[in-house]
Parts: sequence; C-alpha cells; structure tokens
Amino acid sequence: MKHFEWDVPLIIKSVICSVLIGIGSLAAAYVIFFESNKKILHRQKIARMIFSNKFYEKENVRVKKPSKEADIKEKITYFPKIYYRVKNNYIYIHVAMDMSRFQHRFLDLGEDLENGLFCDLVDRKMEEGFVCFKLLYDVKKNRISIDDAVAENGVLPLMKHMSFLKSTYLKIYKI
Repeated sequence: MKHFEWDVPLIIKSVICSVLIGIGSLAAAYVIFFESNKKILHRQKIARMIFSNKFYEKENVRVKKPSKEADIKEKITYFPKIYYRVKNNYIYIHVAMDMSRFQHRFLDLGEDLENGLFCDLVDRKMEEGFVCFKLLYDVKKNRISIDDAVAENGVLPLMKHMSFLKSTYLKIYKI
C-alpha cells in the first residue's frame, strides 16, 4: 500500500496562478466596461434625483385580493420623460416640458446635473417641448497644458472643446 503525500509547492503555485488570473480578469473587465458602467451610474444618479426631489406624482389605489379585504397601494401616475445620450465627450440630457407642476424646476436642473454627474455645463437651450442640457464629460481628459493656451483671433482655448469667448462662464483652478 502506497502512502499519500501532499505536493505543497504545486498547490501553492496553482493557488497563486488562480488568484492572479482572477485579479487579471477583474482588471481587464474594469478597463473594457468602464464607459458603459459610467453611463449606468449616471442614469442611476438621474433616477435618484427624480425620486429624491419628488419629480413624480402618485396616488393611492385600492387593490382587491381574493382572500382578504382591499389593500391600498401607491401607484405612480406621472413620471417625467428624461432622455440621456453620450456623444463626442458630451452628455446630452433632454427633459420633456409637458406642462406639469414641476416644469419651472426642470429649467433649473443644470447646476444639479453639473454637480451630480461631475461634468461642466456647456449649453442649455430650449427646443420644441424640451429643455436640453449639454454637459462636457470627462473634464480631466479634455484639459490642455498652459503651453497650448495661446490666444488666436481673440479666442483663448481653455479645454479641447471650450474657449473663453464661447463659454458662458469661466472656471480657473490653481493646481
């Protein structure tokens, strides 16, 4: 009868390889899916903003159950139409102006979106039935160095997609 022995170095090598493969897979998934995860997080933040500011209307509805008496549940009767799109390093958010009681509050969402999504509000305009917010996405990636900030034709570039005369406001930070 042969005696069983553990091959400890082989077990240690296989555990280390398994851990390294797992960490490598997580790092690759983070790099590959970073943009789509960021979009999902932005949409979740917008949804939280809708619920925390109570931009919806609800009413109580009686629901009959076969065995019990009627229960009362809340039903959402109005929910705002908000559209989200990312294109060319900009986030476009369109909010439907549907004559609801929240309409005046929808016009002032720019600063909340700017702070909540960590973007810079570039433009706000009214289209037929919508207020549209244009936010500059990934501000760090679009910064230019001080050597590239040269005035040409009376325009001073601040970022790759923004200049001093085209911007509605100016933010200068000391780094």
